[in-house]
Amino acid sequence: MNNQTPAGTGKNQNQNKNQNQAKGNTNTDIPDGDHWKAKINGAKQQWSKLQQEELVSTAGDSDQLSSLVQKRYSMNKADADKQVEAFFNKH
Repeated sequence: MNNQTPAGTGKNQNQNKNQNQAKGNTNTDIPDGDHWKAKINGAKQQWSKLQQEELVSTAGDSDQLSSLVQKRYSMNKADADKQVEAFFNKH
């Protein structure tokens, strides 16, 4: 029987959430670094006005990403939040 935890679940994911909370970040929807790096290309396709460096700097934080989308695409916060939420639900 394989006792390894599947990628993206269990111990590593919980450790990342705990690390984010320890840093004062209460947004527990943030993917860990490797998962976010895998999603950056999709984010670049969806929001072509965002630069790679900007996407990396958000570290997958939905609030930071939403703020970037809001500013770059001159949209209100609610619409940017909806787009970001839809992106994370899809990816």
